[in-house]
Amino acid sequence: MIGPRISFILALTLAFLLTPAAAQTPLNLAEDATLTLTGGIQPRVGFGVEGADDTERLGLGLRRARLQFRLTLLDRVGMEYDVDTTPGDLRSVDLFAFYDVSETVQVRAGRLPPAQARGFIPTSYTRIDAVDRSPTDERWAAGTLGSSGRDISLDLTADLGRTEVQVTLHNGTGGFSRDTDNFRESGSASSVTRGTDDTALAVSASVHHGGPTGLSFGGFASGNARGNERTVVGDARRGYLSAGTHLYYGERPGSQPVRVKVEAVATQYEAVDGFRQQSVGTGVFGAIRAFGHGEVFVRGDRFWQDVDERGEMYGTFGASFSPAAAMGRDYRDLRITASYLVRQTSDSDIGHLFKLQGQIVF
Repeated sequence: MIGPRISFILALTLAFLLTPAAAQTPLNLAEDATLTLTGGIQPRVGFGVEGADDTERLGLGLRRARLQFRLTLLDRVGMEYDVDTTPGDLRSVDLFAFYDVSETVQVRAGRLPPAQARGFIPTSYTRIDAVDRSPTDERWAAGTLGSSGRDISLDLTADLGRTEVQVTLHNGTGGFSRDTDNFRESGSASSVTRGTDDTALAVSASVHHGGPTGLSFGGFASGNARGNERTVVGDARRGYLSAGTHLYYGERPGSQPVRVKVEAVATQYEAVDGFRQQSVGTGVFGAIRAFGHGEVFVRGDRFWQDVDERGEMYGTFGASFSPAAAMGRDYRDLRITASYLVRQTSDSDIGHLFKLQGQIVF
């Protein structure tokens, strides 16, 4: 009997082959209700060598296997639900309701990506430059919202032509636990606060100007008065202020012959017993079109946990090829990417990581 994950992979492959070049045609459930299904899968092979403990690892992996359901009612209101099967079962990714106030303004409420660094979740998993998002953005997320880059939020996004503005009020924890994150108590419960004494929240805002090709730029700022488990020092969950900026020439893979990206992020944590931590990260990326429907790329990143330390250094080199682009479809629809990353956190701690990843998107 075919397992559920294998069945899911086969279903995605079949959907890709049968889907037209444009997004999948919505299913009309009723006169004023439509349901759209999209998704993608990213299988990979990885080989890593870690100098700190002299270990090596070779194996097969499944980075993502996503399905996105989007229900729209009356062309203005609806909900989106994204699920990921890679943990071995279904895991919620995005889950929110939305309302189009006008043709340019949308309000969302639920679990979703708040305003943040452009190179993290706002860069769709299908349009990541290399195999993984940049080390600068990953390290920033590890000390703020976490690797999911999502939070329970109330969000307003304005799409003003070539300019997008996002403002988000959110929990600040990046979690989904009922005890500390997801406040949904009933008045008949023994405690309407569930024993938690906490009234702090977070607010974030971002702006991005430009399109997927050509010059684009922007930045974000976030203030988190609550803190979370990733900011703990001793017993204190530290709040923080965080900000960043980006400058892109060609945002999407394969979008133009030469692409360049520059970005920077910084975080200032709340002081605890006289200890005040800072972190700063910078990254530069470049890609050149090669072999018709592919590109070669290089990226350099440096991240400091405190600005007066040496910091962590990352170098990424690789290439991607899109059979989909060769067939006149979107570059991301069918793509193969190989990357090599070398990381140095100290003279003796040097890591090497090679990955070969496929991608099917429908």
